[in-house]
Amino acid sequence: MKFGLEREYFITRDGQFCLSPTTVPHDECGYLAEARGEPHTDPTAAIFSLLADEHRVRIAAKKCGCELVLEATAKLPTTLIRDALRSYGKPPATATSLYGRTYRDLTPRAGVHIHFSNEINVTHDGKLINTVAALLDIPKIIMSLDQAFADVIREARRLPGMYGMKPWGFEYRSLPTTVDLLRVAAFLDSVR
Repeated sequence: MKFGLEREYFITRDGQFCLSPTTVPHDECGYLAEARGEPHTDPTAAIFSLLADEHRVRIAAKKCGCELVLEATAKLPTTLIRDALRSYGKPPATATSLYGRTYRDLTPRAGVHIHFSNEINVTHDGKLINTVAALLDIPKIIMSLDQAFADVIREARRLPGMYGMKPWGFEYRSLPTTVDLLRVAAFLDSVR
C-alpha cells in the first residue's frame, strides 16, 4: 500500500488573510495554499516528502510577501470569500461522510488529507501489461482513522468519516491541518 499526504494552509499578507498568489500551489477554493508529498510505501518517508514540499511552498509564499498559517479553521472576511468565489469558482463544500451524515460546510477549514492506493502489476509471460488499482477495505481504514484520531477530529470540529474516491484509491479528509504528523505516521505504519 502507498500513502500520500497533502496539507492545507491559510495565507496571510501583512497579517491579513488573502487569496493565494498564482505562484503558490493552492486548493481550488483559492484561499488555501497546499503542499503535497510524493506517495511512498513507508509512512515516515511520505511525511518527510510532505514536509519537504511544505518548505518549497513556504518559500514561494514568502517571495510574494505572504505567510502560511497553520490553523484548522479561520474567520475569513466576507469580501475575501466573495473574491475567492469570483476568481476560483469553488463554493463551500457539501459532503457526505462514511456514516451518511451530509453537511454544507460554511466554515473555512484547512486539513491534512491522506491518500491510500494499492496497485498491482498485471503481467503476461513475465512482461508488465498494466498496473491497476487493487481493492482496499475503505470502511475499515476510515473507521480506524476516525477512532485513532477521535480527539483531534472532535477538538477541531471536523466531521469523522470524510473521504473522496480517486482513480488510484481514496483520500481520507477528516484530519485538521494541525494534526501531529508523527502520530499520523505511527498510525499508518500500524496498518500497512
